[in-house]
Amino acid sequence: MTMGMRARKRTVDLEEDSKGRGLYINLVLQPNPDHFLWVMQYLAVHLNFNFSKKSVIMTEINNLEKLIRKRAVAKGNLTRFKNFLDNLDANNPDLLELEVRLKKLDLCWQAFCDIQLEIDILDDNPNDHEQERQTFENDYFKYEAMARRLLNPQVGSIVGESRANSNSLFFDGSYENWLYFKDTFNSIVHANKAISDVQKFHYLRSCLKGEATDLIKSLEVSSANYNAAWQLINDRYENKNLLVNNHVKALFNLPAVSKESHVFLRSLLDKLNNHLRALRVLEQPVDQWDVLIIYMVTNKLDNITRREWETKNTDRKIPALQDLISFLTREIRPHCNYCSGQHFINNCEQFLNLPPDKRYSAIKTKNSCTNCLKFGHSNKNCSSSACKKCGKRHHTLLHLNNRVSDSYSSQSVNQVPINLQGTQKTENKINMQHNANDSNNHNQVLSHFSNTNSHVLLCTAVINVFDKYGVMHNCRALLDSASESHFCTAELADKLGMVKIPINISVSGINKCTSHLSHSTNINIQSKFNNFKTSVTCLIVPQITGNLPAISFDSNCLNLPPDVNLADPAFNESSKIDMLLGAQLFWRLIRMGQISLGKHNPILQNTALGWVISEEIVKSKINRISTNCNFVSTNDIDNNLRKFWELEEKATTLPLSQEEQWVEDYFKATTYRGSDGKFVVRLPLKQLTDVLGESKQIALKRLYSIENKLNKNDELSKQYHHFMKEYVSLNHIQKIGDKNDVGCYYIPHHFVKKENSLITQLRVVFDASCKTTTGISANDIMMVGAKIQQDLFSIVTRFRSYKWVLTGDISKMYRQVWVHPDHRKLQRILWREHPADPVETYELKPVIYGIASAPFSAVRCLNEIAYQHMDKYPKACHKILNDFYVDDILTGINDINILLNLYHDICNILNYADIWTRWANEYVSELQVGSKWMPNLNNNLPQLLKVDSLVIIGREITSFNVDPWTCSTTAPRTGLSRQSGDVKNCNQCVQTTSEQIVCVAF
Repeated sequence: MTMGMRARKRTVDLEEDSKGRGLYINLVLQPNPDHFLWVMQYLAVHLNFNFSKKSVIMTEINNLEKLIRKRAVAKGNLTRFKNFLDNLDANNPDLLELEVRLKKLDLCWQAFCDIQLEIDILDDNPNDHEQERQTFENDYFKYEAMARRLLNPQVGSIVGESRANSNSLFFDGSYENWLYFKDTFNSIVHANKAISDVQKFHYLRSCLKGEATDLIKSLEVSSANYNAAWQLINDRYENKNLLVNNHVKALFNLPAVSKESHVFLRSLLDKLNNHLRALRVLEQPVDQWDVLIIYMVTNKLDNITRREWETKNTDRKIPALQDLISFLTREIRPHCNYCSGQHFINNCEQFLNLPPDKRYSAIKTKNSCTNCLKFGHSNKNCSSSACKKCGKRHHTLLHLNNRVSDSYSSQSVNQVPINLQGTQKTENKINMQHNANDSNNHNQVLSHFSNTNSHVLLCTAVINVFDKYGVMHNCRALLDSASESHFCTAELADKLGMVKIPINISVSGINKCTSHLSHSTNINIQSKFNNFKTSVTCLIVPQITGNLPAISFDSNCLNLPPDVNLADPAFNESSKIDMLLGAQLFWRLIRMGQISLGKHNPILQNTALGWVISEEIVKSKINRISTNCNFVSTNDIDNNLRKFWELEEKATTLPLSQEEQWVEDYFKATTYRGSDGKFVVRLPLKQLTDVLGESKQIALKRLYSIENKLNKNDELSKQYHHFMKEYVSLNHIQKIGDKNDVGCYYIPHHFVKKENSLITQLRVVFDASCKTTTGISANDIMMVGAKIQQDLFSIVTRFRSYKWVLTGDISKMYRQVWVHPDHRKLQRILWREHPADPVETYELKPVIYGIASAPFSAVRCLNEIAYQHMDKYPKACHKILNDFYVDDILTGINDINILLNLYHDICNILNYADIWTRWANEYVSELQVGSKWMPNLNNNLPQLLKVDSLVIIGREITSFNVDPWTCSTTAPRTGLSRQSGDVKNCNQCVQTTSEQIVCVAF
C-alpha cells in the first residue's frame, strides 16, 4: 500500500470514527442525561483533535500524491524510450533519432532523482519507496547501455559530439577531479579522429570552468592552437605530487556519518573508492595503507555502525581494508530483519501478511525498535516520527485498532496520576524541582496543574563556552527572565575545569523552597552566529531541571521558515540543560524581530544567540503530554515513618540499559584467559582515544607535588615507595621508555591513608578523571557497566539468618585481572624512586582502582569464574554470585561441616583464576567441631570485627542484647521494655524507632 493510499485510509477512518460517536450519543446517551454533559465535553476535545489531525493528513496527501504523479511521468518517459528501442529496425536503425532521444534520457534521469529526493524528504519512511528507486535505476542503465551499444560502432563522432556538448563533463580546476576529466575527455574527444581540432577546441572550452578557463582564454580558437591549449591544461594539472596530496587530503576529510543511514554510508564508501582508485592510478602503494585507512574510515562512522564493526573484529588478527569495504557494502544493502531477504522490512511480504499484533511480537523477538523497525537501538532512543494513526511511539504497521487512544477519557479529575515533574518555568526566583512519587499521600499541595491539551516550549539556545585552556565546547542553555542569577550544572563546571569559588548562598524558589549552594564559577560564553560574547558568574547546582522539552516531537509540523538561524537547532529533542541564563543577561540578548508561526503554534524571537522558539504547542503536534506541577509538599513525619519499611523493601531489578547491555556483550566477545589463568579484559570505550589531549605534563606536575609531600614525612615516603616496589615485584607494572604518546593517557597518582586498616594503611590510588588539554579524561570516554552484584542490604540480611557464617575478602582483587596490551596505553604513569633520578614512564598491566570500568571488569570476571565452574561446584558458585559485595564475602550455612566444604570449594574455584583470599586461620585458632568452640571469643569480638579477612564464627556470638530506648548492646537480654513513666511525644518515638532499626539491621 503506497503512502498516499495509507493516508487516505486514515482520513476515512477518522470520518467513520466521528460518525460512530454521533450514533452512540443518539442511541445511548440521550436517554441517560446524567452522562450527556460529561461526554459532550470529552467529545468536543476529541473531535477537535481528530479534525486537526485530518487537516494535517490531507496536506500530506496532496503534496505526496503530486510528487508521485510527477514520478510516474518520468517513468513513462523511460517506458517510451524502451518501446522505441524494441521497435528499432536492427538492420537499418535511425541512429540520429536514437542519439537525440538518448540526450533527452539524461534529463529524464535528473528529473526522477529530484522528484524521488523530495518524496524521501516528505515521507517519514523513505524505505517504502526504495524499491521504486531500484527498479527505475536498473531499467535506466539497462536501456542506456543498449542504446550506446548501437551507437558506438557506427557513429563515434556523433557520440563524441553529444558527450562533449553535454553538461555532465566539466572541469573546474580542482586537482581531485583532474584524472576523471582527463581520462573522459581523452577517450571521447581528444582521441576521436572523426572530430576536427577546431571542434575539439570548442569542446575543450565548453568543458572548462573557473580558473581552468583562464589558462586558454588568450588563445585563438583554431586547429593550430588546440594541441597547445590541451598541453597547457596538462602542464598545469598533471602534477603528480599535488594530485597525490589532494587525494590523501580528501581521505582525511571524508564526511562523517552523523546517524545510521544507508544513504550516508553509500556516499562515504563511494568517495573512499574514488580516491583510492585515483591513488592507484598515480602508482601509490595504497594496498600497504590498510591500517591507516581503516582507522580514518571507522572514525567517520556513526556509533552504531562502528560498534558493529568492532564486534565483528574482536580477534587479535588485524583486519584488511577489503574486510571493511565488504562490511560497509553489506551495511548499505537492504536487509530484512524478519526474513533476512534483500529488502527492507516494511516491504517484506511475509511481514506485511501478519496481523499487527503478530508484527509487534516479531519485532520484539528480533530486538528491533518498535518505532522504526530497525535494529541497533531502542524505542526511547529512536528519532523517527511516531504512528500516523494515533501519534503513539510505534510504527504505523504495528498500530492496533483497539489501542486506547487517549487515557484522558478513562480518568476522572480525582484519578489523575501524581507521577509529576517539576515545571521549568520560574516565578520571581529560580525554581527548584520537586517530585511526588506516591499517589496515596494525603499531604500533597499542587500549585499548578497544566492543561493536557497543550505543552509549552521554553527558550533554549546552544552556545559556545570556553574551558580553562581556552578550548571551545557546546553548551545547551535555558533562557529565563524570572531568575535573579545564572546557574550551571556541576557536570559542566567539572568539564570546563574552571576555578570554583567558595560561597554560602541560599536560593529560594516557588513556595519558598530553599537550596543551599556552596560554589560558583566564572564562564566565558559566545554566540554561534555573531560576535556577541560575555562572561557570566554562575552558581553551581547538581541539576538545573529535567530534560527539555519533556518529550521529543517532529519539528516539521511547525512549518519553520527555512532562512532563520535557530539558537537551538534541536529544540524539539528532549535533552539535558547545562546552563541557565537569568534576568541579568536575558534582556541584553533580545533583538528586534519576531515571527508568529500561526494559531496554536509557537513564536520565534530574534536574540543575540540566534532565533529562540517558545510559546504553547497543541497536543496534536506531539506524541504525548506530561503533567507538570510546581511544588509538592509532604509531612516530614510521614516521610520518616515511610523510610522504616522502604529500607527493608527488596530493590527492584531494572533491565540493562542499551549502554550496559553493550558493555556486557563487549566483555563476552573480547575477554579471554591468559596462560597463567588470569582474565584479560579490554576497556569498554565509548569514544576513540584520539579525543584525548596531552596529559603528560599534568601527570608530571602531580608527581612533583606528591614528591614534595613525601620528602616532608619519612614514614609516608617509605610506605609509598614500598607500595610501588610491590607493583614491580608482582610484575604488575612495566617500564616502556620513550614511546609515541598519541592516543595515550598518563594517570596522576596520590595516596590515601586508612589508619585503622590492619592490612594496608597507605594505598596509592590513580586519578583517571584528570582532564587532558582537550577537557576530556580517560573516564569520560569509558563506559561504566551495570551493577551486577546484589545490594549490600540483601547480603547483610541474609547473612544474619545463618547459624554459621563465613566472611572475608579477596587479596588485591582488581590486580588479579589483566588489561589487554592494546589498552594499557590508557594506564601510563610517571614514577622515580628518588627525586634525583630521571622520571620514567610505566604502563600498568592490571585493572586499577580509579578507572571508571574497573569495578565492572573485576566483578564480572569474578562472576565468570562462577559460571565456568557451576557444574562442578554449584553451591560454592551460588555463594560467589550472590554473597560477594565487590571483594568482600558475607555468607554462611546452618551446618558447620558443609560450611568447611564450602570454604575449600571457594578456595579452589578462585585459585583457578590466580585469585587469592585471606582465610580464618590467619587470625583465629583452628575450629574444633563437636566441642564448645572458643568460649572466650566474646571478649575479642570488637577486635575480630575490625579484621579485614575471612572469619568463621557461630550464631551465638553475633546475638546482641539491645535496649530499645538506649540502643545499648551491653544490657542483658530481657526483651523489649521501656522505662515506666517516661512519656514520649511523636517526634521522639520516630527518632528512637529509627535508632532501633539501625542497631538491629547492622
